[in-house]
Amino acid sequence: MVSSMLHPKQKTKFKSIVTRSGGIYRQGRGDPATALSKAIDKSSYTWRKPSTLAEETGLALDTVVKVLSRSSHFVKADHPADDGQPLFSTYEKLKRKNASFGLRVLNAFANKVIE
Repeated sequence: MVSSMLHPKQKTKFKSIVTRSGGIYRQGRGDPATALSKAIDKSSYTWRKPSTLAEETGLALDTVVKVLSRSSHFVKADHPADDGQPLFSTYEKLKRKNASFGLRVLNAFANKVIE
């Protein structure tokens, strides 16, 4: 019985967190890697610090660092941020950013616009 596993004051098994940036992460559901990937992809910045991603997703900093370091979906920058923290991005974000002008034109003609 699920209700017996919950704390008496807790109404549901899952807890929503509204982050400072306005994002919502629902703990207990979904994959942390997916939440991190979405946070990186929606940002105007290519490289993101783990502490910033932790704030935006509502995940614990140690969880963010573990997922970013262990998943092959994320790329670690060769250089750290000014404050010494490592920087991470996704392969998809780097691919879109580094696409050449010629490739963008060809994809536009093929109706496959790269953002």
